Amino acid sequence: MLFFHPLLQFGVILLALFVLWLGWHRFQSLHLHRRGVVFRRRRHVLLGRLTLLLMLAGLFGGLSMAWLTWSSVFITGWHARVAMVIAVLAVTGYATGSHMERVKKRRTWLPLLHGITNAVLVLLALFQIYTGWRVLSMYGII
Repeated sequence: MLFFHPLLQFGVILLALFVLWLGWHRFQSLHLHRRGVVFRRRRHVLLGRLTLLLMLAGLFGGLSMAWLTWSSVFITGWHARVAMVIAVLAVTGYATGSHMERVKKRRTWLPLLHGITNAVLVLLALFQIYTGWRVLSMYGII
């Protein structure tokens, strides 16, 4: 049962990397003034929302697994702490993305904030692979 959370989150991280790659195209056209770069807005928005919601679901799944296994949530140390930061970034990314999708107009700073927030989120999620592996190793699960 404890492997459901890591497997789900690993898949979500792969999806997040793809969504970040889609967003990179927007950054190139908006801030680097590259012509001919195609930004697949609908795909980015749909998969971005799904990814952020799955990350939050994974957070609650991980908290549940920790509670059911060890009767404590923050026993996993850095893994749990970084997850809390990821939660804040995911909510911020979802809110900024939803606002840009709902109120369409030319912007410079909000897309940049959105991109930086979500890029940091993906970097922290990659760090979670390391911390999660350590948790599984520390408690003899792998």
